[in-house]
Amino acid sequence: MHNINYDIENFRIEIENIYKAYRFSNAGLYNYKRLIKDDITKNPENFHIVDEECEIEIKFTEEELKEANHLGFYQKIIAGNTIAMIYNLWEDKYRSKFSKYLNYEEKNDLKNDFFAELGKIRHAIVHTNYRYTSKLKNLQILKSFIVNKQLILSLFEVDYVYKQALKALEEIKAIN
Repeated sequence: MHNINYDIENFRIEIENIYKAYRFSNAGLYNYKRLIKDDITKNPENFHIVDEECEIEIKFTEEELKEANHLGFYQKIIAGNTIAMIYNLWEDKYRSKFSKYLNYEEKNDLKNDFFAELGKIRHAIVHTNYRYTSKLKNLQILKSFIVNKQLILSLFEVDYVYKQALKALEEIKAIN
């Protein structure tokens, strides 16, 4: 029979694996950019990736390559996906399990400040295409994600989410 510690550990492992996948993608983005710069000097019109397995060719213009940076479009996508995945695990898989272990009637009876704020960030990512919304104005734990009413999703924000998610798990463990 499983217990709360078993599921907390599984959640921790899933968060860690999502974070590792993010870091792998992030490193790939910057390594690709370096490779692209090397190749673009030979072929200034574009750089392309040929994937024979999927039978596709993807071309990047020099303008698109500029988006492979710390706060660029591609970083925002992989960061946003990572944040949404961590939150979705909480909301769709683990929150109800933890609520049952802690004898709450409903999963929404289990409150966690970090995951509540992460849900607001996720909402902005998924439902407003990364735009600032009024739901983001009162963030406390994740307030550094907002600069001049802009949602910032760099490596540092994702790293912070990872560390705060692990901390939140310890808080839930302490309730038990």
